[in-house]
Amino acid sequence: MTELKAVFFDIDDTLFSTSEFSKAARLNSVYAMIRAGLKCNVNECIQELKEVIEEFGSNYEHHYDRLLLRLSKESYFNLRRS
Repeated sequence: MTELKAVFFDIDDTLFSTSEFSKAARLNSVYAMIRAGLKCNVNECIQELKEVIEEFGSNYEHHYDRLLLRLSKESYFNLRRS
């Protein structure tokens, strides 16, 4: 019998609830954008972000770019940048 060299796991929600971590991170990011000046209702913003994620997939790296494209320019025109 050969020696076991590695064990691989599919970690998406297997060992930890990564979906819940992602959900919390997205909510915190929306709150941070609103604190920075984004003029958008939290629930509406989260809903738009969920739609972006459903459309482009959870591993897409431009969720927030797509989110801003869905919002009116007036909602983020004077957004502070850090």
